[in-house]
Amino acid sequence: MSEPLPPEAWLAGLLSLPGLGPARAHRLLERWEPAEAWAAVASGHRIARQIAGEPLAQEWRRHLGRTDVAAVWESYRSAGIGVLGPDSAGYPEPLVGDPEPPALLFTLGDPGCLQPRRVGVVGTRRCTRYGVDLAAEIGALLAANGVQVVSGLALGIDAAAHAGALAAEACPPLAVVGTALDSPYPSQNRQLWARVAERGLVCGEAPLGSRPERWRFPARNRIIAALSQILVVVESHARGGALYTAAQAVERGRPVLAVPGPIRSLASLGCNQLLADGCHPLCEPDDILVALGLVAAPAAAAAATVVTERQAEVLELVGWQPTSLAELVRAAETGAQAPGGVSPPSVDQLALTVEELRSLGLVTSRGPWLERVARPVAVGPIGPDGTEPTGPGPLGAG
Repeated sequence: MSEPLPPEAWLAGLLSLPGLGPARAHRLLERWEPAEAWAAVASGHRIARQIAGEPLAQEWRRHLGRTDVAAVWESYRSAGIGVLGPDSAGYPEPLVGDPEPPALLFTLGDPGCLQPRRVGVVGTRRCTRYGVDLAAEIGALLAANGVQVVSGLALGIDAAAHAGALAAEACPPLAVVGTALDSPYPSQNRQLWARVAERGLVCGEAPLGSRPERWRFPARNRIIAALSQILVVVESHARGGALYTAAQAVERGRPVLAVPGPIRSLASLGCNQLLADGCHPLCEPDDILVALGLVAAPAAAAAATVVTERQAEVLELVGWQPTSLAELVRAAETGAQAPGGVSPPSVDQLALTVEELRSLGLVTSRGPWLERVARPVAVGPIGPDGTEPTGPGPLGAG
């Protein structure tokens, strides 16, 4: 005689029902144990019909009628995917007392890797290069100081934060995803998923075979907020998942830090609104460590980047949001029209200086767009190689 199936097996089967999200699952499990809930749905119990609504309840009955619970359970074991319920060893303690805990958490990696200190790092997919670099820097800094980076493995800021955490080769990362663990989404992050699972943990509440439905991503964000002791929003548009995660963090009493951005940058509108609403500004990555009561680990000494006065002026023109060479020329011409100004630089002169800044790692380009990504350590009268600079001097000097 085969052993009885555990409650997690019945729950895994129930969660495969179409339209069964966290709220409906919670209502079923408030009344019945998992095996009883299965029987109630399969028999068309009155309360199950009320929870689902008549058309969906009929679809649920048909679905369960062709579902083999034992086969569902075996599919998770064969795929090497862990299935954790609130009473399972390894179920994250911060989720146990959450107002909306996942009925089940599916896992790839080590569920025992949860660290005492955890910081969520989130942001928009449509980010700037500045945002990507800053998220990676934050991820690396946190991991190097023993802080677990929690994020959603989405494109943009999330992926950059986890890449930075992995690069530090220190604290294991923790990813909470909105899709099934057998279907990495987005596909561009497939390799990153594998690296996070190998070094830390990838988890979510979407059962095997489920599609990347839109409602699953806001639902996923509440888990990120619940697992994070502090939430950092690097860049966010006026609307988006990062703001929803921030709202969920606030509801749970978690501090939210937002990176201030240019008022004309669409990628910073959400962060600036968070600051206007009273969230804490993140002025330097070390601010997170201060909020956690930690002292930053000694950083590796960076190579001194000294720029000429001409390079420094062009760097200021480039600024911290995407611009183009044509816009730089217009900005330089406007500055040269002030009383006592000198002739503006040519396109060739500006292009040469931009290339110098790119070679120094201070400016990056993507298509026609230029963006500043770092600060020089000093401004001097000579070039970084110790020789007199070639080309024009300060902007406008012929």
